[in-house]
Parts: sequence; C-alpha cells; structure tokens
Amino acid sequence: MSLDCKQVIEHFSLHRQPDLTDQKRIEYRRHLLECEVCQKEYEEMLHTAAVLESIPDPVPPPGLVERIQTQIRQTRRRSILDFLVNPIARILVAMKLGPHPTFVNYTAMLFYLMLTVFMVKLTFFNSSEPPPAELTRPISPHVRIVRLGDMKHASLKAASVEKEKPKEIPIQPTPSNF
Repeated sequence: MSLDCKQVIEHFSLHRQPDLTDQKRIEYRRHLLECEVCQKEYEEMLHTAAVLESIPDPVPPPGLVERIQTQIRQTRRRSILDFLVNPIARILVAMKLGPHPTFVNYTAMLFYLMLTVFMVKLTFFNSSEPPPAELTRPISPHVRIVRLGDMKHASLKAASVEKEKPKEIPIQPTPSNF
C-alpha cells in the first residue's frame, strides 16, 4: 500500500498520534524520507510552527481589563434587575417559549375592542341623569327628595315628613311675536 503526497501532506501530524499503528507510522516516515516535495512541505510546516511559537504574547492596552470587567459587572447588574423585575418573561426567554405573534395580535385586538365597548357605554349609556319621564311627572306630596351628597334618595311615608307649603311661581306671559 503506497501513500501519495496529497494524503501525507493532509495528515502531517498523524505520524505523531499515539493511536496510529506501527505499520502506518512507518509508511508515513518512509514516504517523508523518499519524497522531496513532502520533505519541503514538512520543513515549511515545522518552520511556521517555530515562528508562531517565537512570537511574543500580545500585551493588552492599559485599561482594557478594567473596561471589560466594568461591562461584565453592568451586564450582571442588568440581568439581575431583569430577573427580579420580570421573572416570568425571564423564564419564557430561557425556555424560548414566546407567544406566537398571531396570538399577541388577537389579544391586543380583543383588549382594544373591550376598551372601545367600555368607553361607548360610559359615554352614551350613562344612567346618572334621570330619564325625561321622571322630570315631567309630579312628585307626590308624601315623598320628599333628600340629597345625600350627589345622589338622590327618596324617604317614604313611614319616615317623618314635614309638610311644606307649595311655593307659587309666578307665571309671566311671554310676548308673542306673531
């Protein structure tokens, strides 16, 4: 079984792996000793590795570590605040169980409809004013209207009723412009 250059170049580090059989390892070494192209590639790889190892470690600019630590602290504070403020949303986000957008739209429409019905009822069907029929009906002399705050209550005959003299309102003739 002979190895071609492409296989050897792709697997240069295989001959150093401990799980290789002795026969495979010998075949790789023999090919590297016989083939000049593979020897050059192997030497270039070793030279590149040596150059990379000789490069000094980069030195971070002053203050970089402090800025990163500050950002981490702020992120942690924010996440703790979010967790304390809205635990249900935090759990749903962690479980990736967000409501479907259609559900959110239908819910918003339902609340808008309920608000509209409530406002229409408050505006047009307000029963705090007496109907016009009560205004034209004469009040019985046995009933007295008692005001308690803004609400009107009627006291019945069984309660003590003071008889008041009816007040006469003078009727003034209106001039006719016919």
